This record gives sequence, C-alpha cells and structure tokens, in this order.
Amino acid sequence: MTQQRNTSGEYLCDRINQEESMEIGFVWNRSPEGAEKLAFKHRVPTVITDLERDLPQLLPKDERTSSNSNTSIHLVVEVAHPDVTRVIGGSVIKSGCNYFIGSPSVLADESVMRDLESASAQSGAKVYVPCGAFWGANDIGKMADLGTLSSLVITMRKHPSCLKIEELKVSRVIHHTQAKFAA
Repeated sequence: MTQQRNTSGEYLCDRINQEESMEIGFVWNRSPEGAEKLAFKHRVPTVITDLERDLPQLLPKDERTSSNSNTSIHLVVEVAHPDVTRVIGGSVIKSGCNYFIGSPSVLADESVMRDLESASAQSGAKVYVPCGAFWGANDIGKMADLGTLSSLVITMRKHPSCLKIEELKVSRVIHHTQAKFAA
C-alpha cells in the first residue's frame, strides 16, 4: 500500500530521507502548522516561519561560494509558489547557495529572470529549472520550428482544492458552474 502524499514538498522530504548522502536543513510552509507537521514527520531540525526574516540566517555567509561557509545548506528547493522565488530567489543565489525553481512560471517575469541571472553570475551559484507542469512543451516548440504545427489548443486545469479556498466557496463555484452548463 502506498502512502498518499498531499504536496510536492512531502514527496521531496520522503525521497530525501531515503538517501543517506542528503539531509533536509529546514522547511517552510505558508501555514506554520503545516511546516511543523512536515518537520516532525520528516525529522527536520529547523522550521522557518518567516522566509524573509529567517532564511538569511541559514544561508552561507560567503557570497562567493557556499563551500567555504559555516552552513551545510547547498541547495534550496522551492515547490510552493512563484512568489517565493520573487521574494527570496535572488538573495539565496547571491549567498552562493544553489537554487531549484519548482514553479518555473516565475521566469516569465523578465525582472525576476534578470535578477536571478545576475545573482548567479555574481556568486557562481547554479539555478536549476525543471520542465514544469506543461509536458511536451519542448516537442511542440520543435514542431513549430520545423513548420509542422498548423494549430494548437492547450488547456490546463487545476482542481478547485488546489486554490486553497474555503470548502463552501469551492462548492458554490462548482454548483454555479454546473448550473451554467445545464442551462
């Protein structure tokens, strides 16, 4: 029987805890209670409640490289929301710590992209960007480049529970939407 995981963060914690060569230095969650539960379940020593206040104290002090610093944090992984990268991405990278952007849509904002590129060039830290939720985007781009794509419609959906709004509001939205389609 597999254990159901509710978040990407939970999945990563599970996987990292299975590796002897890695350990989790801290966790953050927009809900302090969620962060505490995650930390307890996965034996994480530090819970951050305020990213802008708490995170700089955990990052390397040497802005050129994390290898000569007093911290063992070498990679910060964001899997929460694009705004997290907007707020802390540049300072994490400037500290010399590598950064994994789990919400790559933030890179559509050119000022964020420039800030992260500049921080990486200055510190030598690496920025990792996954393909994102849109599988096949590279293949579609190749088809467009080759002229073999004549038209395309892309629809991406999220379940209302992903929006983190109250159940009553979700229920109203679903019933209202169903009523519109029934008419």
